[in-house]
Amino acid sequence: MTSNLQIIKENTKYAATIEKEFEKSINLLPDENIECKKRGIVFKGGFTGIGILQSPGLVVSTNRRIIFLMHHFFSPDTLLYIPLNAILRVNLQTLGFLRGAQRAIQLEYDHESIMFGITQIQKFMSGSAGSKETVEFFELLKEKLPRGTVDETVIETSSWDFYLFLAGLLIGYTIGGASLSLLCAVLGALFGNVLNRSTR
Repeated sequence: MTSNLQIIKENTKYAATIEKEFEKSINLLPDENIECKKRGIVFKGGFTGIGILQSPGLVVSTNRRIIFLMHHFFSPDTLLYIPLNAILRVNLQTLGFLRGAQRAIQLEYDHESIMFGITQIQKFMSGSAGSKETVEFFELLKEKLPRGTVDETVIETSSWDFYLFLAGLLIGYTIGGASLSLLCAVLGALFGNVLNRSTR
């Protein structure tokens, strides 16, 4: 039985869809009820708009925990259970890459942190829909967590990934055409993401 006093990360049982995978794999406590289940994206290694650093899946709020189902392309999907009483701090952040369009929630727990957004996967880069749903989920967390846990200051991350993405796009196209342009753009955004974290 999964203890509500522990932070647990475990592999899921494979299914054809994320929703079915969740149903097959979830381990709820006897007195635990799902209150909200949303499509979401977990940002790996920082807050970036580059798809290879995003982990799509589900974000679930219960009366006891916040649960993440994270899809991985080259390894088994995972479930992360974070008890509400283990959450140390949450805040909103704006996106460095295309930052005017998106928001994410940073959740800190037990010397770790996870950053995620609430949205339909196919709509993630479309603009305000993801931001609206993410802010709504942040408001839900504010109701569930102690007042001192929630930081309502919106943090705006640096935009080095955006600027270096554009620079790589232009430089790569000038030197070697479209294929090199894409490679340089991705490398620029990845390096920019490192700068974002170092200047945060």
